[in-house]
Amino acid sequence: MRFRPIVPDSFYTFLKTLMHLYGFFSLGSGSKYPDVFTSMRTLPFLIVLIYSAALLTAACGSAEEQINRRAAAAQAAGASSSPDGMAIFRQYCVVCHGADGKLGLNGAKDLSASILTPEERINIITNGRKLMTPFNEILSADEIKAVAEYTQTLKK
Repeated sequence: MRFRPIVPDSFYTFLKTLMHLYGFFSLGSGSKYPDVFTSMRTLPFLIVLIYSAALLTAACGSAEEQINRRAAAAQAAGASSSPDGMAIFRQYCVVCHGADGKLGLNGAKDLSASILTPEERINIITNGRKLMTPFNEILSADEIKAVAEYTQTLKK
């Protein structure tokens, strides 16, 4: 009696193709569930695959971790009582620009590649541009300046 795991046939088709590409078995076996799924030949491959996926996930770090690191760096630098540009950016700007400034939804520009001066950034944040909301009635001048300074840190 052979072991037949309960998984959709499309998944088996995908695995058959993948395993065939890596030379684990021939597609001419004629069995719906080839021996490769029930044997121990693929165990080292699966271990390496799972380990690689876990390592890649851990090494890449999320945007949230980047934000937390920047916040810790700002606190360590002894930020004064001035507005927190990063917190304001997270509240109003992340939706379109993304945490790292590269998201670009609704025509938002890539802030990591921006060549605008701080004054130009303040003007755009204050008055808006194309689909961007003007923040002159939402944020104070100090908060707008803090956001403009924070966006400078997103450069590559």
